[in-house]
Amino acid sequence: MRPPVNRVRLAGRRVRCALPLARARGGCIAELGAKASRSRLVGGSRAKQTAQERFSTEGQIMNPRIAVVSIWAEDVPATAHFYRDVVGLRLLPHHHERPHFDLEGSYLTILKGRPVPAQDAEPSRFPLIAFAVKDLDAAVERLRARDVELPWGIEEDAHSRWVMFHDPAGNLVELVQF
Repeated sequence: MRPPVNRVRLAGRRVRCALPLARARGGCIAELGAKASRSRLVGGSRAKQTAQERFSTEGQIMNPRIAVVSIWAEDVPATAHFYRDVVGLRLLPHHHERPHFDLEGSYLTILKGRPVPAQDAEPSRFPLIAFAVKDLDAAVERLRARDVELPWGIEEDAHSRWVMFHDPAGNLVELVQF
């Protein structure tokens, strides 16, 4: 038995798609990709554009990733010392008074300024930044050896374990093991 055929619009043209109508717009793109890439768009300006490109959202086309995370601290040297010597991040050569840390392809930078926590936040306790660690117990030992206060101790759910604490600037930070 042949599947039902639906007609959908693709680049201004009606196209047959052997998928249920509810999935036709997203589901038949792969099926129609080669055929659609040979067809012309209305106006003819981009003849080789594929169906996937036409139906992609901006986020899928751009493929963004985090490059830099910035935090603020009134005492930049003390906060940089904390992230280097306590958290264990690798400090990179930096310009002026803006330390940069390598996060394996992304960067953490510390800027001079007064951090201001979110007002009336939901949930009221959520970290500004979270770092994934392989061994949370070893990370907690390192924090305790350096007298970092862990106000809530180690917390957990069915999928992960984490600990939250404040950096010298007052930013809430989390270490998490998945």
